[in-house]
Formats: sequence, C-alpha cells, structure tokens
Amino acid sequence: MGLFGGDSSTSNLYTTNNIKKDQVIGNGSNGFAADNGSTVNVSMLDGGAISQAFGFGSNALGFADSVASNSLGFAGTAFKDLIASQQNSLAGILSGVQSTQNFILATQAQASGQMDSRTKLFIGLGLLVVVGVIAWRR
Repeated sequence: MGLFGGDSSTSNLYTTNNIKKDQVIGNGSNGFAADNGSTVNVSMLDGGAISQAFGFGSNALGFADSVASNSLGFAGTAFKDLIASQQNSLAGILSGVQSTQNFILATQAQASGQMDSRTKLFIGLGLLVVVGVIAWRR
C-alpha cells in the first residue's frame, strides 16, 4: 500500500426507487422528499475508504514513533558526548591547576633559598658598617 492509499477497494451500488413524497425507505431509515420529479442522490461511504484511512493512520503512527525514537536516540547520544566533553575539560582544568601549584611551590622554594643568601649578605654588610662606625668613633 502506498503512503496515500494507492490500493483501492471500492464498490458501487446504484438503486433507483420511485417513492411517494412522504414515504420512508426501510425500517428506521431517513426520509427524503423531492417535488416535481426531482432527483435525490444519496452517496454512502464505502468500506474501502475507511480501510485505507485506518491504514494511513497506522502508517502515520508508525512514522511518528520512528521519528520520536530516532530523536530521543540522537538526544541521548548528544547528551553523553556533552558529558564526556565536560569531563575532559574539567580534567584539563584540574591538570592546569596542579601544574600551576607545582610551579608556585618550586618558585617559592627557589626564591626562599635566594632570599636566605641575600639576607646573609645584607646582614654581613650591615655588621661591617656598624663595626666600621663604632671603630671610627673611637
């Protein structure tokens, strides 16, 4: 069957009844009236159209289900990829922080060693100046 109901199963039944104006057709049926030999045409919906409509509806529901499933699958994959990307980014940031911390600690250790040498040098020079001033005053 095609998407828009290419297969057809129709039936046509034509019946002509000459009836009086106030006559009802069949038990519990609708009544029709026509004046001066007018023609009243009644068309009944045939079962083939209904069958095709149900087939079309079934195909549409199947297609919608497929689209929804594929969309949810895509969204799930995209979300997993996003989470993995964020985890990689955070790992990179933490690695950078660790490297920076190591650099700071190494620089601090190196600087503290230099400060000690400089401090000793300035203290030594200061003592020489003090000793020189005391000696000069005597």
